[in-house]
Amino acid sequence: MAPVDPHSYTDGAHPVVSRAALAFYLDFAASTIHASAVLTLSAPHSGDLLLDTRALAVHSASTD
Repeated sequence: MAPVDPHSYTDGAHPVVSRAALAFYLDFAASTIHASAVLTLSAPHSGDLLLDTRALAVHSASTD
């Protein structure tokens, strides 16, 4: 199914993120930001979960 919003990869059939816990490390010497996010979904979900990561370098992902 094509996304409703042409500027996003969102899919209305997937649950939404209801809570996000963010942690940031700013490295001014290297001009970089390292961050982590723990996302809580509004409902249980199995299968693919699409997150819009445009212009981000994602190094790992895991589930509990």
